[in-house]
Amino acid sequence: MLNKLIKWFLFLLCLGWSVQQFITGNIGNGIALFLLCVVIAGTYLRHEYMLMALYQLRKKNVIQAKKYLVRIKTPEKTLIRPQIGYYYFLRALTEAEQNINLCEKYMYRSLDKGLRMKHDKALAHLNLAMISIRKRLKRKAINHLSKAKKFDTSKMFSEQIRMVNHNIKRS
Repeated sequence: MLNKLIKWFLFLLCLGWSVQQFITGNIGNGIALFLLCVVIAGTYLRHEYMLMALYQLRKKNVIQAKKYLVRIKTPEKTLIRPQIGYYYFLRALTEAEQNINLCEKYMYRSLDKGLRMKHDKALAHLNLAMISIRKRLKRKAINHLSKAKKFDTSKMFSEQIRMVNHNIKRS
């Protein structure tokens, strides 16, 4: 919604006002302003549209999630660095059914920008392997499947990996 620099400025302004209220003896106002600082810091660290899109994806409402993600016009300026990779990851998940070329583009971009968790990297490589199977690129699919196996340390996607491996052998 707001640029990250504006959020940072509002946070510092609110924090300064809160400290000023504590110094002058208005403890109630200081606490209320400090809670407002916490809310501003929360929207800085977790973008509100990303949170709403993730909530809609959990409810299996892909269309509404895509609407929230499209509202973020310039993710490099609006989001902080760790969120950019997850923005493209969520965009790829919303585009998976309609446009696989766009899905593939967003998956590669999410891996380039950085996904922090290993299971997210495994899911991205698994999706890229499935896209490669659809495009009949067997060598690329095997490469992505091996990377997905490497990142799936908790064996969360073992059934999906077996299924994709079977599809590779069948094609």
